[in-house]
Amino acid sequence: DGPNGTRFFDYPWWNQLFEDPNFSQRWTDRWFELRRDVLSDANMSSVIDSMATEISEAQVRNFNRWRGVAPRTRSPGGFNVGALDGTWQGEIAQMKAWLIARAGWIDDQFVRPPSIAPDPGRVAAGEQITLNASAGTIYYTTDGSDPRLSGGGISPTARLYNPSSPPVVSTPLPITARGFTGGEWSAPVTGLYLIEGGADDLSQLVVSEVNYHPYAPTDAELAVDASWTRDDFEFIELANTG
Repeated sequence: DGPNGTRFFDYPWWNQLFEDPNFSQRWTDRWFELRRDVLSDANMSSVIDSMATEISEAQVRNFNRWRGVAPRTRSPGGFNVGALDGTWQGEIAQMKAWLIARAGWIDDQFVRPPSIAPDPGRVAAGEQITLNASAGTIYYTTDGSDPRLSGGGISPTARLYNPSSPPVVSTPLPITARGFTGGEWSAPVTGLYLIEGGADDLSQLVVSEVNYHPYAPTDAELAVDASWTRDDFEFIELANTG
């Protein structure tokens, strides 16, 4: 929001959108959703590297032809990370550093989502779920609902996280958690926990037998039901080897 930035919130129509707490929250939620994959530091760096690779051969000829825009040794905007050394790779490193720093600055404008451990998935029965927030409190639900009500209130089904009494996995357990501080909610973190070796654990399920295109029914079988055909005897057998 410097002197040369675009002051979006000075636009009447844009500012009015954020008067709706649900719109504002969806905006926050979407940002952190993208930060987990598309706009993660690692993915942004990977995309820049892949694009740089495509033009790595042409950049030599480009800078030879247009010497007035040769790789820099300093940034006129004042953002220097020591990467600008007058080379192509210095420019690439500077771009990645600037984008990562900018994304981190945007992160800091919001309440940060809590962390959740262990990673969602299959865990041992009795595993405790740990939630951590950099500030404020954490509310969570175990029924798949949002701890934040429409409008910004606290859901009656939400629980205040207590580190001394964390949720424990004894049955399939969906967790949805948000940080809450200063009247503001973080984006949600979600996870589904299942018990290792539980009845719903399909990791040990195998196809044990297939009867495809079987022989035609025998006379004895037709005596039971004359309408039977070979197709009625096709089957796939599954076995739980756990």
